[in-house]
Amino acid sequence: MSVAARGRAAVQGWSGAGPGARPGAGEANILPGRAAPRGPLPMHSPNSVPRAGLVARVSRWLAAVLAVCLLGHGLVSCSTTPDKRVLQYMNQDGYGKRYVGNVREEAYLSVGDLLSIYDEYDATFNVDAEVEIDGTIFLPQLGNVPVAGMTRSEVESYLTQRRAEILVRTSVKVRRLTLLPRNYWIFGEVAAGGGRRPLIEDLTIFDAVALAAPDPVRANIGRIRLIRADPVDPVVLYFDFGAMLRGGEASRNYQIEENDIIVVPPTFMTRLGNFLAALVSPFGLILNSITGGLLNLERLDRLSGNDTLLF
Repeated sequence: MSVAARGRAAVQGWSGAGPGARPGAGEANILPGRAAPRGPLPMHSPNSVPRAGLVARVSRWLAAVLAVCLLGHGLVSCSTTPDKRVLQYMNQDGYGKRYVGNVREEAYLSVGDLLSIYDEYDATFNVDAEVEIDGTIFLPQLGNVPVAGMTRSEVESYLTQRRAEILVRTSVKVRRLTLLPRNYWIFGEVAAGGGRRPLIEDLTIFDAVALAAPDPVRANIGRIRLIRADPVDPVVLYFDFGAMLRGGEASRNYQIEENDIIVVPPTFMTRLGNFLAALVSPFGLILNSITGGLLNLERLDRLSGNDTLLF
């Protein structure tokens, strides 16, 4: 038998079903002239996943998580987008009042202030006016004139210019300004009570805190805050009231300006006590309700004539 015939016979004998049969389970398709592999053939576990399939599954999972995160971020950003009306009414400059200035440098007019004006060339023009809620005053021949926010010199210049439109010679002067008190604020552990205070004198932060009488036990006088509010560049300054009392260190004894906010914070132990009080407050209310009910029952028992207490 030739070599080719012996090879075909070996292949047919291995398959056991002729040329068209497929190898059985556990059998290898051995080409002629090659040795059969030794040892058991490698087989995949039913629970095992090929590396390429695992990578594909992880990639799809990460893509799904990323899509969910982006969708959630988009929903949150859409829901928190500020309304145009809100942006319209938001404060854009300073404390937020319409008429502002620095009364420590030069007095300015605001709503409710009084002014007395006259004309040097017109003896009949002598007016006492009050600044209305819209920031204007009423003048003869001129009607409602806006003056709120102006200083004395600005009022004189503006009114002289307005009267020059109808008169040849005019010079308006302010005889007297009567201003309402400007205010600052103080909050925190103060015995005199917090809230708005009139700024009617030359005050420093030491003066303002001393007038408010900080609590000697509850107040942290070493970390008093002076806040000057602003929508763009707010300023928070710290003042040590105790250091000035002990050694006279006055480098941070800031001058109080209009709309300043002073905060006298509590000590750590005071904050802890407030927290514990808030924690047990509901239980105290329940006990008070129960005790009140029992006392009412005891009073009813006495009114009924029975001397035996229900307790």
